[in-house]
Amino acid sequence: MVARTGRPKKLPEVLTEEELTALVRQANRRSPTGTRNLAMLLCMGRCGLRVGEVVALQTKDVSDHTLRVWRGKGAKDRTVPLDPQTAQAIDAWLVVRRKRGIRTRTLFTTITDRAEGEARIGGRQVSATTQAGRAVSPVYVRQMVKRYGERAGLEKDVHPHTLRHTAATTWLRQGFNLREVQKLLGHSSPATTEVYTHVFDEDLQRKQEGLAPLAL
Repeated sequence: MVARTGRPKKLPEVLTEEELTALVRQANRRSPTGTRNLAMLLCMGRCGLRVGEVVALQTKDVSDHTLRVWRGKGAKDRTVPLDPQTAQAIDAWLVVRRKRGIRTRTLFTTITDRAEGEARIGGRQVSATTQAGRAVSPVYVRQMVKRYGERAGLEKDVHPHTLRHTAATTWLRQGFNLREVQKLLGHSSPATTEVYTHVFDEDLQRKQEGLAPLAL
């Protein structure tokens, strides 16, 4: 694909279905942290949310198997349908929240109080902590995705936007049209979404190579 400037437009790196599966399997669903992290991974890898949109979600944004993204890029709100697996993962995390007594509005939160080092307050040296129920930071999510990717043995440099690209590519391969993908991703211009049409080129090449030979 060539951009309007005449320079080649860099294609986004995506994960295969096998690579995405290997990545999300690194989240231990038997632990509260793993339950939360799995839900965040699926919000990015299956629903196409940006990392900033994931950490900004509130509990009220989850309803009727949809996610309401109020604080998307460019302040554009959108509704993203949840696939059954992601909906189940979010429900599991909501159960963990209730059991832990977390009542804050933010959906994805810290779970336990954690020491963050020393701070000076009023001339005194005191311990600084991150309290349970505070929003998970984008930095944590980026580090978590990178760590899981390395643990899964993926050779690609995996980051949250890789998962968003993966979701868009998956939709196209499943028959979604560009307008639908544009709406799901929250792109204001169809030109932004067109970068994903490389999927069609790859699929066409594979189908052409699979043609039965003529009986010459």
